[in-house]
Amino acid sequence: MTCIIKTTSILLQSMGSSFKSTILALSRDVIFFVPAIVLIANLSRSVVTMLWSSIVADILAFITAVILLRIEFKKMNKIG
Repeated sequence: MTCIIKTTSILLQSMGSSFKSTILALSRDVIFFVPAIVLIANLSRSVVTMLWSSIVADILAFITAVILLRIEFKKMNKIG
């Protein structure tokens, strides 16, 4: 999923949506991963369950990528 997220970020940047690209690039590593690891660490206090935070961050960032890409494609269809 990380490859799809990075590819979508590059695609959005090349289409001229640098703000959306930046949000997507930051979403996995900063917006979703850090709060997930803090929350899971406080709830479980186990290193093994803390590994789930990267999976949670990937899924949420993938959903964000799909939403941003759909918005951009809808905007392209209205123009063309």
